Amino acid sequence: MRQVGLFLVTALIGIAALPAANLVRWLNGNEDAGRAMAEHDFFNLDLPLAMLSAVVSPLGISVDPGQVVIGHDGWLYLGNHYDESLHRRRIGGYDVDDQLAAATVDKLVGWRAWLLAQGVADFRVLIGPNKSTQYPDHMPVWVDPRPGTPLDRIMAVPGAGSLITDPRAALTRQDVVPGAELYFRTDTHWNTFAGAIAARDWLGTVDLRGQRLTLPGIRDPLVVRRAAGDLSEFLRLTAVMKDRDIDYAFDSPVPIETVRTLVETAQEVGRGGNPEIPNQMRPLMVTSPNAANRLKVLWIRDSFGTAVSKYMAGTFTDVIHVHYDTAFASDGQMLRDLTRDWQPDLVLLTVVERRSIAPFLGPAPRVPGG
Repeated sequence: MRQVGLFLVTALIGIAALPAANLVRWLNGNEDAGRAMAEHDFFNLDLPLAMLSAVVSPLGISVDPGQVVIGHDGWLYLGNHYDESLHRRRIGGYDVDDQLAAATVDKLVGWRAWLLAQGVADFRVLIGPNKSTQYPDHMPVWVDPRPGTPLDRIMAVPGAGSLITDPRAALTRQDVVPGAELYFRTDTHWNTFAGAIAARDWLGTVDLRGQRLTLPGIRDPLVVRRAAGDLSEFLRLTAVMKDRDIDYAFDSPVPIETVRTLVETAQEVGRGGNPEIPNQMRPLMVTSPNAANRLKVLWIRDSFGTAVSKYMAGTFTDVIHVHYDTAFASDGQMLRDLTRDWQPDLVLLTVVERRSIAPFLGPAPRVPGG
């Protein structure tokens, strides 16, 4: 009975201490105490979970394994909550993945035909490899990744290579800058330098009715420190973990300066510099007068486009960014409207590998006479 009583007393002390600890944390974060009391959950478990995570993470134990698993040397990978990407990597995918890949390519071909019929010069797709595809060697030993990634299956579909760019070879050829890799250790995504390498590989395939794009060179890669990424948030360790990026300069005599404007309202939301552009669920226009090609581009993308966005601004004077979940909603209504109203020279699509065989695409409109 004494042990039971001790356990109950300890538990009660912990329960009583948690609201106080959270209040102190909010106040130290310069939050208004009254607002904190009104809006925050005093029994929020982030603090104890962060303390627990700090102890068990070095042992390879994740406090949220469905969201993130811990690999070697500080590498973090997505858990199985995201399109079963971890389980697919362990077993090499499902038989149905071949059908999904074929259906994806078929829809992309259909959209390409419709876009070309609207006067668009070309439509090209870049698939960003999963981190576990590009860097499998840093995954936990128990994963034992198998061949047969979604990207493998898509590129095996007849005709896929004429429309889709698989940047794995270009990324593998690239000599990594000493001190950093091409993907973040604590984040899902590739970094800025990898985005530029992939973009050069991808945009080199664009056909402007028999002409090629002028692709800006990149130089002076530099490793820079940055805050930990999205995967560290699941471990509640963003405040203590760090990461590295590789920045670069354009091989250009003039700087790339951009203006960012919301398409639907014409409201300017930023001016100057060439910042990365995060996900845009509503269309955002990025204008860069000093870009290498005076072209209008409708870019349908996801978060893997963020690291590519600086290179896109250096390549095209006018780029509309919009997420594919928005562009392809309601049978692609926004994509159809923007194509007809804005009349882009090019339509480009960037999608992460784990979503590439998911049904994010709807059927393309029928091409008259097709």
